[in-house]
Amino acid sequence: MKGGFQSVIGHRGSGTGIHPLGGPENSLASIGWAFEHGADEVEVDVARTLDGEFVLFHDESIRPRYGRTLRVGGLTLAELREHRPDVARFVDMARAYPGRRFVIELKSYTSLEPVIDGIAGWIRGMGPDNFRFLSFSLTALLLVRKSIPGCRTGYIATCVEERWEPFVRSYHLRRCLDHGIDEISGHWWTFGGRMATEASRAGLEIGMGLIDGPRAMKKCMRTGAGRLYTNRPDWLSRQLKHIH
Repeated sequence: MKGGFQSVIGHRGSGTGIHPLGGPENSLASIGWAFEHGADEVEVDVARTLDGEFVLFHDESIRPRYGRTLRVGGLTLAELREHRPDVARFVDMARAYPGRRFVIELKSYTSLEPVIDGIAGWIRGMGPDNFRFLSFSLTALLLVRKSIPGCRTGYIATCVEERWEPFVRSYHLRRCLDHGIDEISGHWWTFGGRMATEASRAGLEIGMGLIDGPRAMKKCMRTGAGRLYTNRPDWLSRQLKHIH
């Protein structure tokens, strides 16, 4: 970044899929590995199970090796763990990493209000400054602002009302500014230089992902992105140390 601080944010912990060292995505092991290897923050996904537990889980459903596809929201925590033993609850993460900074991505498929209300108490207790919410859904972010005053929010500007938008445009910036959103985010290739400049001038933080290689890294440096989402927090943190 041109003269500023860049935050390395571990994507679903230490990366999607199964990291050779960090463990399965969104697991406590993966989160811990990311923090130990250079992540300033960790991004996780939160969903609600049938019995009202708030778990770190990305997909809407799981497909066992044998059998039909199962919706996460239609399974109890115990049933989900039969298929994914490493699934952690939000409360497990909060207790394991007090004082750490997290980005919580809200998925449109999950029950937004129950999820936000269910974890709001923990966030207030641990300090809203340690958390921010990220979503493709502007509705989700507005619910967060209402339920948890002072908690920062980020809009993933590549989807509008469930419609895929391949590039960040001026109207995405306007949506953020009109609704008090703090961060505008997208994959690194979706940001043009002009859009990044406009966002910076408007006072928005810029989030880019996934910064996993040299081309993406160069784009961040050229555009001045400050929030860098990555599957390789160890590699990215080393690159930033060399630069700064």
